[in-house]
Amino acid sequence: NNNDDDDSSHLLYSGSSDGTIRVWDLSQDPPPEVLVLGNGTENIGGIASAGDRLYAGVGNTVAVWDLSQSPPEEIETLVGHTGFIRPVLVSGHMLYSGSFDGTVRVWDLAAAQRPPAALHTLQHSTGGGRVYALAIAPD
Repeated sequence: NNNDDDDSSHLLYSGSSDGTIRVWDLSQDPPPEVLVLGNGTENIGGIASAGDRLYAGVGNTVAVWDLSQSPPEEIETLVGHTGFIRPVLVSGHMLYSGSFDGTVRVWDLAAAQRPPAALHTLQHSTGGGRVYALAIAPD
């Protein structure tokens, strides 16, 4: 998050194989852990934050948390991948997830259907290749 005026820009999110997302307050020295999210049952893959939402690959789904609630509440689960989700990227109202199933899924976060279904499934690899990274080129 690059906006220095945004109150959340001082927060760091880390995900782990222990099934948790830990939230760190970087405005303090040393940064304390201020919150733990997740159920501790599925490995956490990629994490992305946008506005008051946090998106995380949790096993083969993308979990969506509403950060405006105290404590944050998991409000949606995006399903469709059949393998572990590693990268998660948000750009505008679109979310992109890459998976060990060899696909990239494109989700429209502004879709009327809740939770949204994948708008596109892009087959990155048919030979067992895993998707480890995603990037969006600027216009």
